[in-house]
Order: sequence, then structure tokens, then C-alpha cells
Amino acid sequence: MKIPQLTDIQRLSIDSMRTFVQQDVKPNESLLRFGTPSREQVLELTQAVAEFGLPGLAVPKALGGSGMDWVIQARLFEELVKGSVELATVVLVNMVAVELLLSQPALCGQYLPDLLAGRSIAGLGSILSDSGHGKTLQAQRKGGHLLLNGNIEAVTNGQWADFLFSAVALDKHESCFVLLDRRRDRYETRHVSRDNDVVNARVQVTGTHLSEDFRLGEAGAGSQLSRRLLDFLRLHEGIARVAQGQAILDAALAGQANPVTAAKPTAGEQLISLHLAEMITQLESARLMCHHGLVLAQEGQDCEMESSMARFLAQGAVERVERHAAWVHGGEGERRQTSPLQLRPLASDRASVDVRSIVSHWVH
Repeated sequence: MKIPQLTDIQRLSIDSMRTFVQQDVKPNESLLRFGTPSREQVLELTQAVAEFGLPGLAVPKALGGSGMDWVIQARLFEELVKGSVELATVVLVNMVAVELLLSQPALCGQYLPDLLAGRSIAGLGSILSDSGHGKTLQAQRKGGHLLLNGNIEAVTNGQWADFLFSAVALDKHESCFVLLDRRRDRYETRHVSRDNDVVNARVQVTGTHLSEDFRLGEAGAGSQLSRRLLDFLRLHEGIARVAQGQAILDAALAGQANPVTAAKPTAGEQLISLHLAEMITQLESARLMCHHGLVLAQEGQDCEMESSMARFLAQGAVERVERHAAWVHGGEGERRQTSPLQLRPLASDRASVDVRSIVSHWVH
């Protein structure tokens, strides 16, 4: 397992992000989760987050980024999740947008600077098009343009997005990603609803003529770009689960008077130490698995199995951490509510899909 070690400067960056999250993000958690924040309020936060390198930490320096690796970027993202899952989702979609723009260098100059500075928000629709679905976004070739019609049923960040990415079906055997700009293209956010604390934005596209310049690559189930994006999202959802588990562990540790270092620990203190050790080990194992997957993914390797394992392990780790935390608190601790990232492209692509992916790869 090849995972880069943190430098002193990187550790300082993580500590600074942790302080920022507690002072500036955490106070807005309720507004972001249960309220209706304005686009201006969200942009104020994304610009503050951008000062710590997200979403452009791994972007080459020549393009305005920091040229770091995905692992250190994930460490900063982990701290952000502890402050607000909702803001972390907005930033993660911007990180995905960065990866999509890097696949089409001609568009970087137009969209990347504002995205890296947190001055714009990207939306994310479907990653895998379903050409057999009558309501999906469809495209027809018209000379050097694509004529787009249809709906994108659920767009993450759709209510705030300056531009969005989505898969579009060209015909029965071909699909691609496209970039739609709210100012330039004829699309409208028709319906924004909240379902189990997840905000859904439905986008309607009618008669939009899109230049081939805004076509970003194949989007089919077997396309390299789609698989890379799904790996990226699965691994960061795993990181988000680790972050939530870490918050539970931190609360459990804060309530103990150093049970491990006592000269003659009582039987009760020894038992608490056992539970804490189990929590620490579970979370660190899941974190390392996520980091391993990120190293492979950044190198361009197909890591569907590793990313599925990482997310599956992280989810299980959080559940076990919750149980051990209850023992540490003597059954009196309040169970923390943990929420998945609000990623509509992954809404039906979680535990059951991870299980199938892991078993099928192992068997074959």
C-alpha cells in the first residue's frame, strides 16, 4: 500500500483547516442542513474554503492550483465534512468539476479560475446516461452542434450552480458529458425539493444548441472518464464517513480522563480503553483504505474494487464506532446523527452496489 506521508507544512494546513471549520463553518451547519441558504451565503463559504486549497489543491500549479496529491486534498476535505456535510457536498462537486475541466483543457481558462477561487458553483447531474429512459437528457447532432432536449431529474448543487455537467445520450450506443452554462444555454431549474434532508433540483433543457467544444468525453458505463469519476466520488464518500466516525471518537475521547495512562487502571478503565482502541483501529483502517484508493485513482488506474471496498469499510467502521461509543458513554451518550453526502449521482449506488462489485471482482 503506497500512501504519501504528510509534511510538517501539510500538517499545519490540516490544523488550520480544522480551526477554520470550527470557527466559521460549524456555526452555519444548521442553516446549511435545515434552512434555505442563499447563493451569496454559500459563495461566501466556498471562497473561504478556497483559501485552504479546495477544490484546486491537486490542480497543476501552471493552471492555478497547488500541485498536491489527492491524499492531502482528502485530508482537508475530511476536516470540512466535520463542519457541514452540505458544504462538503458543494465543494466536492466543484472538485469533480475541476477533474472534468482538466479533461478538456480548452475550457480551463474560461471556468477554472473562478472555480478554484470559490467564486462559482458547479452542478452535477447524471454520470451514467440511460438512453432507454424517455425523460433523460437527449442530444442530436446538428452540423457542428448538439441539439439538447429533456430533463436532468436530480442535479446536485442545481439550485446554486453557474454551470453544470451531466451525461447525455447521443444514440442507443453512445453518450457523453456536456457542460451547460446557465448564462449561455437554455436550461431552467424547474423544481427544488427536500427529501430526507437531501435537496433535489430538477433541470429542464429545451432546444439548446451546444457547440461540440462543450462536449467533454464519453459517459457510458465502460468509459474511462465515468469510471474515474465514480471512483473519485466513492472514495470521498468513504472519507466523509471516516470524518463522521472521527467526530464520534473525538467526543468519546474528550469525556475520558486518560484511561490508558493511569498507573493502575481499574477494570472499567481497561474496558473503556479496549473500546477506544477498537474505534481508533476501525477508523484508521478505513482511512488508509480510502487513501490507497485515491493514490491508485490519481495514477489513472481502474480501482472500482478498491473504491467500493473503501466505502463499504468506512460505512461499517462508523456503525461499529457508534456502538463502541455507546459503551464508552455507559449507554447514556446521545447517538450522533450521520448523513451521507448529498450526491444524487450516487443515490442508488451505495452498500448493495459495493457488495456486488467487491464479490464479483474477487470471484473473477
